[in-house]
Amino acid sequence: MYRIPIICVTACLTIAGCGGPSASELYDLEKRISATESGVGDTAQQLEAMGSKTDSVAQQLVDSERNLDQRLTGIENTLETLNKQLTQNGSAATRTAGTVDAADLKRLEKKIVELEAKLATNDAAPNTGRSLIPAGDIPDAKKEEMRDESDSSNKTSRKPKKRSGSKGFEITLLSWNVESEGSDPNLIAKQLAEMNRYDVYGLCEVLPESIELFAEAVGKNYRTIATRSGFNDRLQIIYDAEKFELLRRLELKEINFEYRYRSPLVAHLRHRSSGQEIMVLNNHLARGRAEVRTQQARQLVEWARNQNVPLVAIGDYNFDFVFQTRKGNDGFVAMLRDNIWQWVEPVELIDTNWYDNPKSPDGIDDYPGSILDFAFVAGAATTWKNECRVIVRPGDFPDDETTSDHRPFELRMIKR
Repeated sequence: MYRIPIICVTACLTIAGCGGPSASELYDLEKRISATESGVGDTAQQLEAMGSKTDSVAQQLVDSERNLDQRLTGIENTLETLNKQLTQNGSAATRTAGTVDAADLKRLEKKIVELEAKLATNDAAPNTGRSLIPAGDIPDAKKEEMRDESDSSNKTSRKPKKRSGSKGFEITLLSWNVESEGSDPNLIAKQLAEMNRYDVYGLCEVLPESIELFAEAVGKNYRTIATRSGFNDRLQIIYDAEKFELLRRLELKEINFEYRYRSPLVAHLRHRSSGQEIMVLNNHLARGRAEVRTQQARQLVEWARNQNVPLVAIGDYNFDFVFQTRKGNDGFVAMLRDNIWQWVEPVELIDTNWYDNPKSPDGIDDYPGSILDFAFVAGAATTWKNECRVIVRPGDFPDDETTSDHRPFELRMIKR
């Protein structure tokens, strides 16, 4: 600001003839100018202070942005490092899993088969057992065939007697859904021990902890395999290691929809005395979802179509075959497509499953006259003499919390 002296102003005004201001007016004017100058100075100081604050804030923003960039860069670097580690770990895990599935597992299963063969050679003790099949349930023509006989050492060996004059290969099988969480495993084991002896047992709905129990109940010369799938409803095959050699075990995982059900269990066996090979499939198809059950049946057909060994498939198929109409559900129709599998119909149609609605139990089977459990044959086995029979035991139905809600059935196959 440039000040013009009051004297100069006064002189100018006088010269111009304007008439000069009075002394008091000049004093007031100078006072006002001083106040204005003071206000302007204060404003300048305020502006300068605000400018300093603005610069400080701007610097803080620059520093914060720099810090933020550094932090973001650090985070990105960390994420990239983690990504590389995850990729490396994933590749390693994949390689490890592939090695276990393809190599180690195969060698392990081969070793198990070799050990079982050695054990079968060393373990040759006979088994005892008593049939629970009521005599009245067996036609006279078959009583002689199913009669128990004693061996030369006077030790009772309860086995189905071979037919007179039969030659070649013969195998007997028992199939039973033992109702894993609806029965007493100890009672089931006792009932297995009391039944006739069979060459092969196919059990459905087996608790993992019951696998060895059931195998031991059958006899010392028997060996067993079981599925890894199925949670508490495993599938189990028990076979007579004195008569049969286990060539390989298969679990058909591709027929286990979303791995939520039970993969079919396959035992590829070779008869020690005749050299005859046979594949035994134990199945338990889906119950709650009809479309899944039908798809599983279709897959079993396609699988069997490509096999060159005689096949027998036993188990609980949930096909709901009704005696009166002689029809099953869509799964049953799919299973018989193209005549790849042939149903070995029981010599007498007997209800195999007990069901009493728990919401309104009345002690009466809600679905009498129907079958859920089946035996099918495929390949060369369709030309053999095959006979199936549902086993009825005193007090097996109605079901309770200790017994199974299914009846077992037996199957005899003879290749002459």
